[in-house]
Amino acid sequence: MDYLVYLQNIRETCPGILLQFMVLVSETSIYGLPVLICVMYWCVDKEFASVAMVNLSTGNLLNNFTKLCAAVYRPWVIDSRIHVAEEAVSTAEGYSFPSGHSTSCGAVFGTVLSEYGKKKTWVKVMCIAFLIMVPVSRMFLGCHTIEDVVFGLALGLAMVFFGKPVVKWVNRSRRNELIYLAVCAAVSVLMIVYVENKTYPMDLAADGTLLVDPDTMKPALYGACGMMFGWVLCWPLERHTIKFAMPVSKKEAWVRGILGVIVFAAVFFGLQKLLGGIDARIEHLIRYGVTVFVAGYVYPLSFKKINALLETKSKKTEA
Repeated sequence: MDYLVYLQNIRETCPGILLQFMVLVSETSIYGLPVLICVMYWCVDKEFASVAMVNLSTGNLLNNFTKLCAAVYRPWVIDSRIHVAEEAVSTAEGYSFPSGHSTSCGAVFGTVLSEYGKKKTWVKVMCIAFLIMVPVSRMFLGCHTIEDVVFGLALGLAMVFFGKPVVKWVNRSRRNELIYLAVCAAVSVLMIVYVENKTYPMDLAADGTLLVDPDTMKPALYGACGMMFGWVLCWPLERHTIKFAMPVSKKEAWVRGILGVIVFAAVFFGLQKLLGGIDARIEHLIRYGVTVFVAGYVYPLSFKKINALLETKSKKTEA
């Protein structure tokens, strides 16, 4: 843990702007990446975004399941010399291994790098920078050990080799779509049954409370299941019913992207408030699933309908 103490000393004496930069880099990997994929899906490359979302959702599911299986405490629980940065406390709750931020980063930026890295140098540099900075930021903020971030990043990067062949296989037939849906359902149910029935360490803090209450960690797994199911349902459904095209102009792309982000945020945070009174596990399952389904199917359906109406109106005007 000496290296975390060393990074902590730097953090506590560095200019505030460096600390804020590390927090921004860290948070981008959790809140920014799903939105980035959705914008690419709506405006840039639908097929590539489908692969990226499969990688992100699968990696997120495996990460949360592994956390509950391993039940490893955070660095400051293991070593009293370590103190998490106040700005990162909200994203450093529960178990530590593996790092969810690093897994998300590896899954998405690894996928972008594999697809666009050879085509555009700036994309290659950006992806490599994030693949280094996100794990480092998690250690800099005192949230994770090097084992947490290395395994988390490796898990995310492993997803790069998973998504593309899976998407190609699923796209071959409706039978494959149903098989994939059934496999995802079976795996999710087995994971949930296991984590709901396994035993967890129940060590107490000095004030008599649990160091980590496993029940507070379980909703994240349910949310990951919802995210995966939302995408597994909407991605093939869009292919068969909507088949929307990419924007024909930069203006259309900007409008579609900005409105989409607003819709995404409104649904995600609106459901959080609306469902706040129910069991957190069910709330996460519904909120993440519905948000992804809206982003992947309902929103594309709406802008295709709007485009069709505008085209009809334009033809009537010309006539």
